[in-house]
Amino acid sequence: KHMEMISKAGLGTISVSWWGQNSFEDKNIHIIMDMADLYDIKVNFHIEPFLNRTALSTIDAIKYIINRYGNHNAFYKYEKKPLFYIYDSYLISKEDWATVLKTDGKYSIRETHYNSIFIGLWVEEKDSIFFNKSGFDGFYTYFASNGFTFGSTSKNWKYLSNWAHSNGKLFIPCVGPGYNDERVRPWNSKNFKDREDGLYYDRLFKEALLLNPKILGITSFNEWHEGTQIEPAIPKIKKNFTFDVYKNNEPDYYLNRTKFWLKKF
Repeated sequence: KHMEMISKAGLGTISVSWWGQNSFEDKNIHIIMDMADLYDIKVNFHIEPFLNRTALSTIDAIKYIINRYGNHNAFYKYEKKPLFYIYDSYLISKEDWATVLKTDGKYSIRETHYNSIFIGLWVEEKDSIFFNKSGFDGFYTYFASNGFTFGSTSKNWKYLSNWAHSNGKLFIPCVGPGYNDERVRPWNSKNFKDREDGLYYDRLFKEALLLNPKILGITSFNEWHEGTQIEPAIPKIKKNFTFDVYKNNEPDYYLNRTKFWLKKF
């Protein structure tokens, strides 16, 4: 059912949250890939900060993923290479990343069968230093709350796009329909972003498309606990928490709106 919805929205790729070998998420990958392939959808990996993650253990994880899933028809590649998003990449130093991502790094993956495109998370303005010295191939902004970080602030995207172009990096802006994580982070209300009957989503799409990015991210399909889902929704209350409804819009409004914008993309 999820794949049917994703296909209806005109999306070509899903990024799955992946928490390491034999994790709950890892055990579901084959089912996800098989179902995605039925709808001509590709599956990409969003590498989370799994236990004891280091630059080297991340590379070991990449090798495992490519060995286990790389031959599946639904395995996503960009310009004939696997592409991986590394969430919270800043938790590991640029020096450690350089040992695996730079061509001359001690444990470099670059001239091997496993060479891939590595996308890190741009958070602060000064992250330009990190991305120049770490060996990452590009960066994404991820967060759906406009203004939460320097990277996720849409008014900074032109600067990020220009910087990426000047430094040979891939810039991937991420748009979202709104943000509400009060159920899991009741102290974080300052980052709440109202959906505004879809206008918030529209604004971010417009700003992203002005930059003509090669890849566009959407946060998210179904991350309900942060209120960023575009999956169809109806009114729901659980343990005294009322989920955001789509107000005056139909349950599948955001799937339809996504398709509208992706046609322009």
